[in-house]
Amino acid sequence: PKLVLCGTGDLEKKAKAYAEKYNLTSVDFKGFVDNSQVKELLKSATAMIFAPQCYEGFGIVVAESFMCGTPVIVGDIGNPGILVSDGVSGKKFEYNSPEALAKTVQEFENMDREEYKKLSTGAREEYGKYTEEVNYMKLEEIYKKIAH
Repeated sequence: PKLVLCGTGDLEKKAKAYAEKYNLTSVDFKGFVDNSQVKELLKSATAMIFAPQCYEGFGIVVAESFMCGTPVIVGDIGNPGILVSDGVSGKKFEYNSPEALAKTVQEFENMDREEYKKLSTGAREEYGKYTEEVNYMKLEEIYKKIAH
């Protein structure tokens, strides 16, 4: 499988050096990617791996993946770990374990077409929680409660 890495900074440099050292030819470094390109990459991806090592407020890329019907492989820490329902909209792994991530990716690669279709459908359904309309209704409910 091909691993596409997006983003810049110190980790990009370290990842490139690692890939070069171990001659990892199936890694594609995209560098900075604007939002429209991110969505196109997500639409064509089999899965999106989100591996935070600290608490995140809200991993918007998780919601964007759901919007594209792309299951998410996520570390079980913070809000991103809460956003993904294991076996429904993606797969979870122990966030601080490279071995657990590798095992989860392997499990994902070995799933049959029906299992994958279930995760993709689950991701699309999960996105329904984050649409503009749903968030507007929730905000309106909050304002109504405050006003009374």
